[in-house]
Amino acid sequence: PPFRTIEQQEFFYLTTPLLLALFLVILLIVREKMTRSYLYILSCAAVAAFLIAMIWSGLVAFFYDYPLVRRTRQYNLDVASRAAEFVSDDSILFTTFVDPFFLLIEHGRVRIANPAKDNFHDFPALLEFHLNAGRAVYGAFDPQQWNDLRKRGLLDPRKFDIVPLELFPHCILAQIIAR
Repeated sequence: PPFRTIEQQEFFYLTTPLLLALFLVILLIVREKMTRSYLYILSCAAVAAFLIAMIWSGLVAFFYDYPLVRRTRQYNLDVASRAAEFVSDDSILFTTFVDPFFLLIEHGRVRIANPAKDNFHDFPALLEFHLNAGRAVYGAFDPQQWNDLRKRGLLDPRKFDIVPLELFPHCILAQIIAR
């Protein structure tokens, strides 16, 4: 992209459409207040501003939004495909960033749980339930979250072994095994 930082992108992608809309609104307000002799000119200017805004919007959607979404979807597919090599059927995966792992749902009854939704309140119960049922349990958290889970006593080293399986850019995929 021509703009490398968020600050550089902000004006072009966020402020420009607001300025175009403001310009269009001003033209329309002024058009209502003007005499008949200027109506045609202001109407043409308003139509031109509208067309410029629509063209700008389409170009941003096609050249900025579409490639960004495409890269995100490709990343999610790559993560899920790599994770599928490690995550067994009829298992549960705990993660706070679920999007890259959604494809696993189609991978033989893999359940995906986001324990952050309830501040890890149900995490211990779900963990114990699936381990007692003989199902494999996995976690995909960033290193800080793994440490926090240990500090909070949710993954007590006397009760659980954590076996790292794969390192992703946003998390570490590991299997949680009862001792």
